[in-house]
This record gives sequence, C-alpha cells and structure tokens, in this order.
Amino acid sequence: MRSLAKNSLYNILYQTTGLIFPLISSIYVSRILMEDGIGKVAYAQNIASYFASAAALGFPAYGIREIARIGAEKNAKNKAFSEMFAINAISTTVFALAYILLLATTQPFREEWGLYLCAGLTIAFNYANISWLYQGQEDYGYITARSAAVKVLSLAALFLFVKEKDDYIRYALISSLGTACNYCFDLFHARKYVQIRLHDLDLKRHMRPLLILAATGFFGNIYNKIDVTMLGAMTNDAVVGYYSNAHKVVGIVIMCCNAISMALMPRLSFFYQNDRKELSRLVDLGVHTLLLLVIPATAGFVLVSRNVVLLLYGERFLPAAATLVVFAPMLIVRTLGDLLCYQLLVSMGQEKKRLYASIWAAVVNVILNAILIPVWKHNGAAAASVISEVLVNGILMVTVMKMIKIHIDVRAVLKMIFATLGMVIIVLLIQQYVASVPLSTILSVTVGGVTYFAIGLALRIELLSENMNKILEKFLYGRIRFR
Repeated sequence: MRSLAKNSLYNILYQTTGLIFPLISSIYVSRILMEDGIGKVAYAQNIASYFASAAALGFPAYGIREIARIGAEKNAKNKAFSEMFAINAISTTVFALAYILLLATTQPFREEWGLYLCAGLTIAFNYANISWLYQGQEDYGYITARSAAVKVLSLAALFLFVKEKDDYIRYALISSLGTACNYCFDLFHARKYVQIRLHDLDLKRHMRPLLILAATGFFGNIYNKIDVTMLGAMTNDAVVGYYSNAHKVVGIVIMCCNAISMALMPRLSFFYQNDRKELSRLVDLGVHTLLLLVIPATAGFVLVSRNVVLLLYGERFLPAAATLVVFAPMLIVRTLGDLLCYQLLVSMGQEKKRLYASIWAAVVNVILNAILIPVWKHNGAAAASVISEVLVNGILMVTVMKMIKIHIDVRAVLKMIFATLGMVIIVLLIQQYVASVPLSTILSVTVGGVTYFAIGLALRIELLSENMNKILEKFLYGRIRFR
C-alpha cells in the first residue's frame, strides 16, 4: 500500500488547489463582476450542480470503494470499471437531457440561456468523470499534479477574458471548462490502470448500492445546496453573492481537513474486509488528527472573519463576515462527520443508513431556510446549514457507535482546547495593537498558529509530538526529540 502520510498530504494539496484557485479567481472577479454578477453565476452553477450530482449517481464514493476492494486483479478491475463507466454514461445522458428540457421550458432560465448553458457544461462532461478510479488506486500524486496544472490554465484564462462587469458568462464558461479539462485528462490517463470491455458486463449488480448512494446524494444536495436556491428565489443576487463567497472561504478549511478522511477511505474499505482491529486504530487516528486541526481552526475562523472578507473581497462584501462566524461550527461538525458518518459508513457498505438521515436533514433544512432567510437572509441560510449538519451527523453517530468503538482521548482534547485558548489570547492582542488589516491578518494566522503548536508541544499532545519528532528525525537526524 502507498504511504498513508503521503496520500493525506497529496490529497490535502489536491483539495486545496481545488479551492484555493477558485478562491483566487473569486477575489479577482468579485472586484469586476461585483456582488450582483457573482450572485448570478453562483445561482446558475447551483442549479446545474443538482443535475451534475444526479448524473454522477453515487460514483465518487462507490467507485473508490469497489476499486479499492478489487486491488491488483486486472481482469476484475477492467470488468468493474467498464460496468461503472457504462452506467455513468447512461445516467449522464438522462440528466443532460433533463437539464436542457428545464432551460427550454422555464422563462427565467431562457432569459439567461447563455449563462445556464455554460454552467451546465459540467453535466455534459460528466461522461468522462472517472476521478474515483485514481482515488481507489490511491494515485493522489497524479490527481494533485493534474488539478494544479488545470487550475493554473483556468486562472490565466480568467485574467485574459474576464475584464468587465458584463463578462459573467465568460466566467461561468471558464469555470466549467476547467472541470471538463480535469475529466478529459483522467480519461486519457486511465490506460495506465484499466481497459474498457464491451462484453460480459453485469450492470445490474451495481445498481442497488449506486441508487442508494444517488438518493443519499440527492437529499444531501438538498441540505447542501438548497440554501443558494432559496436565497436566489427569496432575496436578490447581491445576497447570493455574499453567501457564496463566505461559503467558498469556509469550504477551503473544510476540504483541507476532509482531505485526510478522503485519503483514509481506500484503507478503511480494505481493513474492514481484512483487519477490524486495524480499522479501529485507523479511525481513532483520523479522529484525533482532525480534532488537532479543527479546534484551533474554528476559533481562528471567528477571530479573523472580518479581516479575511476585507482582504479577499473588499468592503462591498463586508456583510459576508457575519456569515463566516455563523459558519464556524461547521468546521468541526462537517469534518468529523465526513470521516465517521460518510467515509466509514460507505467503506462498511452501510450507505443506506446515511440515506434516512439525509432525508430528515433535507426536510429540516428546507423548513429552517423558509423561516430564517426572510429574517436574517444569508446569515439565516448559514444557520440552517449548520443545524442540518448537526442533525444528520448526530443521527448517524448513534448508528456508527453501535458498529465500531471509537476511543477519544479526553485529556488530549482538553490540551488542544487549552492550547487554542492561548492562541486566542495572542490573536486578540495582535488585533488590539496592529491597525493594518493585512499585517494584522498575517500575524494573527502565523503567530497564532505557532503559539498553538508551541503550547501543544509543551503540553505533550502525543499526536503532535510524534509527528514533530518524525520531521526532526528526517532533517536533524534525531538530534532533538520532544518527549
């Protein structure tokens, strides 16, 4: 098996590039398209994403699990890949046609048909969406390199072609073509691992788990994406712009943390089949690693939210700062939930359990959005999202705890909280005495981060000390060690 540490690092880099470049692009286009233009594109992409997610069925998770389970057996891998590729082609055709029908029959969409057509290109290119193959093979090095190259090209195209407020359709087109390039590279590179077979295919054996995951994904989309849909219907483009930019920022931190649990998924699937003791150890390691990161990240997120919005988007987007604060608890809930209530359940073949929880969360989310958006607008939508995440992951944790024992080192968690409090004091002092927004933000992040890890080492947080010793051993040949 490939190095788990390298996989996690590559996956963090991959997820980071997948969000950092869109963040850079949003910083640029926010000052050109303004909040109205950002809101228009965000709403169009939101509508298209329902169809793109439906077209993908449950492949991102199911494909990784099946490829990881098969291992190195070439014929079985070719057969499984060909079957899943064929199913993906059928579902993509169905939902691409459904999206075109929606555009043709809905007046608001017809009025902006160019925008919605460009946003919908991600549906058409889903034919070539086989990223699950590389994740199942744990080839995160290729995924990271490919993603970074495409993002650089997309960013260059953005600077060249989006220069005026009316260029929002070009922005949507460049975003969709970036996704399409990733898919095309994946399809070409797939020859390294698999060959397409056109005979002796058994599509039926995949349908039940795929449909369960697809239904789970559908209801998951409701509580993940209905907020933008309802904001667009109940407020205006500017409010959607505030919300979508705040969501991008919080998404970076969440995806960086989720990269760790995503890198664990192939290993979780393997150990569930072969070594339950190692599975439990791996889950415990994942939980404590995530807590080590998200506890200080949540506090830091609240402290620097205003500065971050001012630096990234300017004063016109300042209402998004409060939205970031509302979103802060999502860092803990979403990252731990991704590992324990998504990756782990799918690895165990228990995806049906998530379906029921997702249905309840979707219903609650729609109700909360209907109540909170008219009162608090973008902040109400953020609150509804956080509450829905707590609900779905709370329901699933009851199920997970019955299936596997999770050992939480309470003393280690208390040490993390104590180190975080030390970091908070330092950051508040910096913000009190440093007036410059850029300098205050840089010092808050760097000095605050160093303070957290220094206090953590002083308190002997075992996970932190172990990793620091590995780094020192590599570069200083073990002359210094933390005990």
